Amino acid sequence: MARPYPRHWNDRVIWLLEHGAGLPAGSDGLDLTQGSPSSGVLHRLRVTASGLDTAAEVTLQLPATTRAWCLEATNFIVTSGAATQYAFGLGSVAAYVANSIDQRVAYSASPVATAIREVYCKPIPVWADTDYRVYLRPGFNAGADNAIDCEFWFREVIGTVESTP
Repeated sequence: MARPYPRHWNDRVIWLLEHGAGLPAGSDGLDLTQGSPSSGVLHRLRVTASGLDTAAEVTLQLPATTRAWCLEATNFIVTSGAATQYAFGLGSVAAYVANSIDQRVAYSASPVATAIREVYCKPIPVWADTDYRVYLRPGFNAGADNAIDCEFWFREVIGTVESTP
């Protein structure tokens, strides 16, 4: 239970940390996760994969610092294969169901010659699974020989004590 707004300046600092950065009440601050909600702690993840078929799902391993991330930017390029279209998607759990709460990103079908190069105006919150992973589905329409080269920029954020997995 958080304390009411304090009157002394040093207590205000602790109050702000409890409410703004997720510091548990009574903590000394040493148990805070890395980064802060306004920090620039970015993680670049570059992935190349080949031999992808229409049901392919690629595991993206994030650092084990937090499960709370925001996807800031994406660069997705199909480099080869028999597919003529793809429908890129990203989910929070393995074998996520399309159009479910576990799907965080979904693009409409695009020709393979069309690359995705997005810097999102509003970062997309992503909650990684217990192994700190999120899952990419290229969504190819044909073939078992498709290859991708992609890059993701994730910003580390802090989940509150009240966050649920």
